[in-house]
Amino acid sequence: MSRYFDYATQTSYGLSLKNLGSSSMQPSHSLIIVDIIYNPGSVKQPNSSFMPPNLPTPDRANGLRYQDGTFQHFPSLVYEVAVSNEDRERLLDDADKKTFSIHTSISCWIGLKIDLQSNTFWMGWGRRSLAAYGMKLEEQTEDDQGVVAYFPIYPHPQIPLLVEFTIHSTLIFNPLPVPRPVLPSLWWQLNLSGQR
Repeated sequence: MSRYFDYATQTSYGLSLKNLGSSSMQPSHSLIIVDIIYNPGSVKQPNSSFMPPNLPTPDRANGLRYQDGTFQHFPSLVYEVAVSNEDRERLLDDADKKTFSIHTSISCWIGLKIDLQSNTFWMGWGRRSLAAYGMKLEEQTEDDQGVVAYFPIYPHPQIPLLVEFTIHSTLIFNPLPVPRPVLPSLWWQLNLSGQR
């Protein structure tokens, strides 16, 4: 799945975002440390993460932060996939308390929960809340009545099953202006009907 996230992001943004590494990359291909220090003494490796190159030095005006004990910026976009270790609630709780902790400056999170027992998935994305910590869940998979839903990974009969989210590019490039010719929004589309 990380390879799919990498491809979708790089297709949309090209070289405008730097891939900080992912679980799909072999260690020999990634020279950048992909662990993220969410809180002092708390480290986690996302499935994939990206940031704009040439971010300015953190200050109060731009809201950026360095990771604890380093001069390394936080990524602006983080992907998390949970298969067997976490349920949806844990995935959301980690995003709320770790990804968007007061100690980070991560702007955008995309989460995917795959349930292999029921052969279904849930997906959502969130951003930093206006309080400057915690997550505001913006969109997630829902049924026709707007209720949170898990969808089949391999629907029968085989029909295209699309999950579409729109994430404003300003969130991902903040505090920098969105470079041209990048689109104003990341129109994120996931089709799991043919993936194995």
